[in-house]
Amino acid sequence: MALSLSVMLLGCSGTDTSKEAKDTTQDTSQEDKQDTSQEKAEPTQDKTEQKDEQVEENDSKEEDSGNHEAQDQILKLYYISDSEEIECAEIRTNLLQTTDIWNGLIGEGVLSSECKMNSCNVDQEQKTIDLDVDSGTGSYIRSMGTTGEEQILTCIKKSFLKTYECERLKITENGQPLETGHTVLKGYMTADE
Repeated sequence: MALSLSVMLLGCSGTDTSKEAKDTTQDTSQEDKQDTSQEKAEPTQDKTEQKDEQVEENDSKEEDSGNHEAQDQILKLYYISDSEEIECAEIRTNLLQTTDIWNGLIGEGVLSSECKMNSCNVDQEQKTIDLDVDSGTGSYIRSMGTTGEEQILTCIKKSFLKTYECERLKITENGQPLETGHTVLKGYMTADE
């Protein structure tokens, strides 16, 4: 481009102005470089400002997060140990859901993977829990014999009641009282029954 500019300048004026054209071209190139370096500096400043804003937002979130009910809840999961004793594992969680307890009981081998929870309603005011299970769960519990049945029911009761700090739990099978091999569970039970 500089060459064509000098040819044009020479051709029009009849004098050699190629040196002036080169100087003009160099000045323009230096200005372009300065503009480009300024443009590069501006996005860096923008990124720095964005990072500062994110740090401030994170700081405010950390300050704000201390008083929420969903923070640091403890899931108390009761299970049957290898020595046939009922033990408790405490698991910290940010968002506690009734399915977490149910899936934990399955994970610990208290219930089989075929066992399903139809619904679970926790009433914190009345300190009660209504747990409805499917017929697969009922069949599984009934197949365990007296000791196994008692251990499974104890693990279910304690896991739900202790985690939610409630006093009474009612277990139904498809909306009807759960019939185990040895008893019919009518009404509410406590953790120690």
